Amino acid sequence: MEKLQSLLSFIDGSVSPFHAAQNAAEVLTQAGFTKLSESDEWSLTPGNGYFVQRGGSSVLAFRAPEKDFRGFLISAAHCDSPALTLKENFEVEKGSVLCADVERYGGAVLYSWYNRPLGVAGRVMVRQGETVRAVNVDLDEPVAVIPSFAPHLDRENAQKPGTSVQTDMQPLLGGRPGGLMGKIAEKLGAAPEQFVSADLSFYPLVRGCAAGVDGELICSPRLDDLMCAYTTLRGFLDASPAKGICPVWCMFNNEEIGSGTPQGADSAYLAELLSRLGGAELPRRMAGSFFVSADNAQGTHPNQMGKYDAKNACTLNGGVVVKHNANRSYATDAYSDAVFKLVCQRAGVPVQSYANHSDIPGGGTLALVRAFALLGV
Repeated sequence: MEKLQSLLSFIDGSVSPFHAAQNAAEVLTQAGFTKLSESDEWSLTPGNGYFVQRGGSSVLAFRAPEKDFRGFLISAAHCDSPALTLKENFEVEKGSVLCADVERYGGAVLYSWYNRPLGVAGRVMVRQGETVRAVNVDLDEPVAVIPSFAPHLDRENAQKPGTSVQTDMQPLLGGRPGGLMGKIAEKLGAAPEQFVSADLSFYPLVRGCAAGVDGELICSPRLDDLMCAYTTLRGFLDASPAKGICPVWCMFNNEEIGSGTPQGADSAYLAELLSRLGGAELPRRMAGSFFVSADNAQGTHPNQMGKYDAKNACTLNGGVVVKHNANRSYATDAYSDAVFKLVCQRAGVPVQSYANHSDIPGGGTLALVRAFALLGV
C-alpha cells in the first residue's frame, strides 16, 4: 500500500508534463543525481548519476559509464496525457457567461470531461526586467466546468456525447473577463501584464485512489503513462549497479501527438545523449544495448468482450503485459520478448501477452527506434 500511495502521490502532483518533469527532477536530485545542461561541456565521474531536461518537460537520466562499458540498458515512458488545451486568446463570451476556447490534445475521451470540476495547470513565460523565465503553475481549484446538455431539450441526442470541441467542449469560466489569468498571476505573485505566453491545459480535479471491494483496482487520471514513468524511475534508482552497463531512464513529452517535437521520442534528443556517452565506440555499444518502451496496456473490459482477441487479451492484475503487433506499432519482436520474459521470470513477476483484435487496429507508443536510426546503427 505504501508503494501505491507513492505512485498516486506522484501522479496527483504531475498535473501537466511540466510538473511531471519537475517532480522527476526532484526525485533524481534527492537520489544524488546532478542536473546538466545540453549546451555545456560535460565532465562525468563514472558511476555518478546525472540528468538533463529539454523543453521543460522531457527528462533523460543516466549513470556515467566506465570507459570500457559494453552497452546501454534503457527504459522509456512518456509524461503527457490527453487534455483540453487553452488557446492563446481563449476568452469567449456566450450570452452572459464567459467560456474558454480550447483544443483537443491527443485522444481525449470527450464525454468523460462533462460535469467535472476542472483545474488549470502548465507553464507561464513571465517577463522579469529584460529576461523571460518559465514558471510552472497549478490552479488546484475548480475554476471551470463543462456542463452536459439538459436531456429533455434534445431527447434524440441526449445519450450521444458531444463531438465538436469548438462548440460543445468550451469550459465555463464564469462572468468576469481576465479572471482566470488574474488567479494565475495571484498564484505566482506576478502581474498579468508580465505574462508573455503560456502552455496551459485543463485537467479534472480527481485524486487517484484504490478501488474495488478489496482495493485491488486503481482509479486515477493520467495513469497513461505516468504509472510507467514513475515505476521505471523507481526501478532505475533502486537497481544495483551492473558492471559494463550504462543505465538510462527516459521520460518524454508529446507521445500522445506522435512524438515529433524537439523534446519527443522521435527527435534527436536521446540519440544525442547516447552519442555523447558512447563516443567513438558508439556503434559497438549500441549493438550490445537493450531498451524497454513502457506504456499502458488496455485490460479486457468486461462489458465489451467482443473488442478483444480471445486468446491474446490481458486481464486486470494478471501481470506485466508484453504487447505484440505484426506491423511493429510496438517495439516487441521475438528476441526482445524472450529477454523480457526471462528477466520477469527471474524476478518472480507474472507476464502476459497482448495482441489487438485483428479487425480493430490498436495505438502505438514511443518512437525510439527512429531516434536510434539517427545514429546510423
